[in-house]
Amino acid sequence: RQGDVPRPNEPLNWQVTQKMHDQGGLAFHAHFLYWPGHGSAIGGALGLLDGLEWTMSDIVNNRRGTAQSLVIPGFEKKPTVRDSGYLYYRLLNCGLRLPLIGGTDKMSAARTVGSVARTYAKVGEWTHQGFMNALRSGNTFVTNGPLLALTANGLPIGSELQLSGKGDFPVEVDVYCFSQRPINYIHIIYNGKVVYELGGNNLPKQIQFKHILNLERSGWVALRVGHNKSNMEDWWGYNQAAHSSPIYITLNGETPAKTEDARYLIARTDTAINWAENKAIWSSQENKKTALKSFQEARDFFELVLERSLNTSRTSPDDH
Repeated sequence: RQGDVPRPNEPLNWQVTQKMHDQGGLAFHAHFLYWPGHGSAIGGALGLLDGLEWTMSDIVNNRRGTAQSLVIPGFEKKPTVRDSGYLYYRLLNCGLRLPLIGGTDKMSAARTVGSVARTYAKVGEWTHQGFMNALRSGNTFVTNGPLLALTANGLPIGSELQLSGKGDFPVEVDVYCFSQRPINYIHIIYNGKVVYELGGNNLPKQIQFKHILNLERSGWVALRVGHNKSNMEDWWGYNQAAHSSPIYITLNGETPAKTEDARYLIARTDTAINWAENKAIWSSQENKKTALKSFQEARDFFELVLERSLNTSRTSPDDH
């Protein structure tokens, strides 16, 4: 507000990211888990979002929930972290490519040794530009302790593995994790689902293993590790946790598309359109028109994803 006059809801998130790109920068949705908003779905669909930031170990269990009440018609049931209901997983399941970063955040900078979350990126050179290039490539993981490495058929995090042919595609996933503090599970995630789990209270500090995935459809694979109980030596009592960015897997040139997630994101953009039309404050009708046009373009993107997923499901009894 400016005095007693409400300030316009401008500029939009995607307009800010566009300005950042014009300056050679990268645009990540800050505080994504805690403040998910609608901007990530819009900016992602428009191809203007470079990734997402998660600043806490709720990356694994969402213990704190979200500070925003985003009721999406038809999707009132709260999803669990183990399924693709997680907004991040929904975006990836619709073909968006969004690596992860983490950050200390101002409240934690002087309180937590190692911070509540760090970004690790595989750099080609030890320079600022080398770090930026690593973020662009998506070879990152977010952690408050555990260190990760992941490859699929030898390709690192952030890569695209392209395969063609008939039948199931065997993909060899190589997993590495080192954690000074105890963890009690390691998850290999494929398209939002846990496809392999290693658990128990006696996991060693250093773990390395290979696992074969037999894949039928395009998608993404990521690594998620942690402990399901709070670390009482942590300032905030957060769980030990880490999550890799995805490795993208393209089979026979097919772009990922999952029906339920496309429908959710259409409903989410409809909610944003309703806000822009009826609740938002605009400095001009022209700015309102620009906003609505961009939101509709995002909705059209997810409509195409839905159409693609329905065409795929007609050839398979399983809804992907």
